Amino acid sequence: MDFRPHILKYQEITGGYEDEKGNYIPGTSEFVGEIPCRAVQNSKAAEIAFADGTTFVYAFTVYIDSDVREFHAGDMIQVWDSSGRMIFEKPIHGEPYHKQLHTKIYV
Repeated sequence: MDFRPHILKYQEITGGYEDEKGNYIPGTSEFVGEIPCRAVQNSKAAEIAFADGTTFVYAFTVYIDSDVREFHAGDMIQVWDSSGRMIFEKPIHGEPYHKQLHTKIYV
């Protein structure tokens, strides 16, 4: 059994700028990274309560190793299967939950 059978990619956004002639050059957005993960579908309509008192019925829990990049609420992620098919593209809801060996991300 593969403990991290999926791949997580995250959206990286570069801001726009003005070139030397004063023309505005728009920013870009792309999904980068290939972080091993495990996405588990929420088949029981369970909800998570956040520190601010809000609750959310999440679609997936994504598990990644704890020593990987920091993620925050609102970050857009994609999860891909081993055959190269995108499973979903969703924003992270609430701050990820960090444990000693893994981090839980709710989308």
